[in-house]
Amino acid sequence: MRTSYVKFLVLLSIVLLFTHDAKAAAVANERKISMKRGISSVVMVMTLMTFIAATGLAREVSIAPVTLSKGLACLASQKWVKDDLGELGFRSGEAISIRFETGSIPGTSPETPNNTNVLFLSPGGRSGWLLFFRVEQDETITAIRNGYRVRRTKEGWTAGEGNGGIATYKAMSLYVGDLSRKPIIKLTLEPSTGGCQVE
Repeated sequence: MRTSYVKFLVLLSIVLLFTHDAKAAAVANERKISMKRGISSVVMVMTLMTFIAATGLAREVSIAPVTLSKGLACLASQKWVKDDLGELGFRSGEAISIRFETGSIPGTSPETPNNTNVLFLSPGGRSGWLLFFRVEQDETITAIRNGYRVRRTKEGWTAGEGNGGIATYKAMSLYVGDLSRKPIIKLTLEPSTGGCQVE
């Protein structure tokens, strides 16, 4: 009787040990699958981030091509802008190359999250103007009566002549350095005052 009881206990221990090992193996296998999924997700995110950085989409806020054209048309219809762009060799009806971004400029105040900042550079890329417009809720365009003359030197970009002082000019210089590396957009410069106002 006692021998049978001992055998029963030994058999029960073996069964319990096997069950525990099976559960442990299942948990370990599940952890491996979860880890593989986690690694795959990390790789996908890193690939997406690399693509965004490479294509210059990181800080760019979406703006419709038609709206961008309207904004440039509104700017180009202003006399002070015509004179500025004329210095760069741009003429109405010609195709021009710009870089742009919508949003506030770091290091400046007040914040202007709805402003579109447009960088016009000369054909040689050594000088230009940074100008601004804003799309209103009724889809009209407001040209901002302010702009910064920018120049590229051996030390980097410099900005001046716009509103503000030394701190603002420094912030604009750094910003233009970043903006100048964004993708080029080519559009025809066609001035228009339709749906355009000035601030």
